[in-house]
Amino acid sequence: MTHGNATVIGRTGAGVLAAAIVTLVATTVLAAPCGGVTLDGKRVKLGRAIRPGKKLSATDKACAKAIGKALKGAGRVRSVTIAVRMPNAARLDGSGKKVAAAWASAVAAGGIPVARISTLVPPVRPGGKPEISVAYRAANNRRPVALVQAATGEVRGGPKRRIVILKPGNKLANRDVVSTATKSVTRLALADSSFVVLGPNSFMKLGRIELTRDLKRRVQLDLVRGKIVARAMYKKKSETFQIRTKTGIAGVRGTQFRVGISDDEKRMVVETLEGVVALSSLPDPKTGKVKTVLVPAGKVATAHADGRVTEPRDLPEPPEVEAPFKGPVKRGSRLIWDDVDEAAKYQVEISRDAEFARDVSVLWTKTASLTLDPKRPDGRWYYRVIAVTAADIAGIPSKIYSFDLGQPVPPAAAQPAKKPPAGAKTTPAAAPTKDAKAPVAEKGGTK
Repeated sequence: MTHGNATVIGRTGAGVLAAAIVTLVATTVLAAPCGGVTLDGKRVKLGRAIRPGKKLSATDKACAKAIGKALKGAGRVRSVTIAVRMPNAARLDGSGKKVAAAWASAVAAGGIPVARISTLVPPVRPGGKPEISVAYRAANNRRPVALVQAATGEVRGGPKRRIVILKPGNKLANRDVVSTATKSVTRLALADSSFVVLGPNSFMKLGRIELTRDLKRRVQLDLVRGKIVARAMYKKKSETFQIRTKTGIAGVRGTQFRVGISDDEKRMVVETLEGVVALSSLPDPKTGKVKTVLVPAGKVATAHADGRVTEPRDLPEPPEVEAPFKGPVKRGSRLIWDDVDEAAKYQVEISRDAEFARDVSVLWTKTASLTLDPKRPDGRWYYRVIAVTAADIAGIPSKIYSFDLGQPVPPAAAQPAKKPPAGAKTTPAAAPTKDAKAPVAEKGGTK
């Protein structure tokens, strides 16, 4: 049985309530003693009027307990106010307060801490009768701070106790977590106008994403495993964008960069593609001192668990693509590029768009070419190539090129072009995974 955003699974014939999920917005819970309990976000609405007596009957106690259970099931309830409207005589002699206290105890029996329950004994309305009403205050609903723009493969996330499969359009709140499987990638748009791509086999927590009252942005992401590619366009020194791990902190402004953590969680690697990143160690437990290095574009630096921070060094050069550059290609064609001296393997990203946000494939090969899967769907695809060292350092990505499948291939298009077109752009790549391998259908070949 479904009521708006709530689902109730029950066996009414036997009078047994099997399960109930209660939300704060117009949620109905079956509760026979009260004729039904409805939570509308502020007040508890009952299916029948409750007339207080000098003592609580068994039915009253059952109703009060049902109210408590409904409020507990709703979650995030911070306070409950029970108003017992009584004649002036009962208010003056104190009997009204005793009735209200008894109702508070009965509601607490449903699972609400008694410390969160307060009572009032207002007078009966003119021409009215004694009655009981219950209001409550709940914490603000989860405020979205991130939007899932793209999700390829198995991507999970949400509050720690309610992890679900994430799809484009899903929203996330502060303190939510996001994880990706071995061949999965997701792109998130954050509320501060920045973007992050969580690479394969990664796990992060949205520690804090907020806009302060003085319109300053504060972002903190906690990377537990894998790699993040981030684009954070910050201009004010008072604004912060940080990615934290167990070994260090990366703080940026106006930057495109990658942050990764080693499998043993003892090394944090920052690879800067644009701008500058400040890589800092964690405070020394004895002295409190922090070591910081600035990592400019085209450089990489590492923070170690023992407090060491290496000086920046060069990233591997971007591969020079030989073919294809654009236009139709035959099925089973190869993507070909020049070797990079430092490369132990190459990461190849293929996507439906040049932002690498839709239908992203992240593939690896140890050679300077990749054979396309003959079953890849028709249409235009964009790709780029990144050299990855034996130490798992990803280099500067190649320029972005495209190819079309499912269209007639002119004879000239089957041959590699002499040189790439001018004006192709360079953008950051999603994170590589150290032990990941390319799918069987699309695997590397030899030049």
